[in-house]
Amino acid sequence: GLVCETSVLDADEGIRFRGLSIPECQKVLPKAEGGEEPLPEGLFWLLLTGDVPTKGQVKQLSKEWAERAALPQHVVTMLNNMPTTLHPMSQFACAVTALNHDSKFAKAYS
Repeated sequence: GLVCETSVLDADEGIRFRGLSIPECQKVLPKAEGGEEPLPEGLFWLLLTGDVPTKGQVKQLSKEWAERAALPQHVVTMLNNMPTTLHPMSQFACAVTALNHDSKFAKAYS
């Protein structure tokens, strides 16, 4: 069976990420300047490594994500041609699927 150690859901306590409750995550994870909630990069780091990241680590991860954020033109064209009434999550699912065309992982399995 599947074993997942990154999070636990308890009916009384709520969810825990790497042993930390949501209020604990809100307290210890880095926030944006002037922000009140943790940055997503901090929670991602915690889930991936099990460690609470420093502000510098979160900033570096955010920078790396921004550097990798460019979309291939065929994905941009596809998104621009979708009906404006299409639910955003449907658009997202289509875009992620279209990214498979350029996936190094998909090519490795071909």
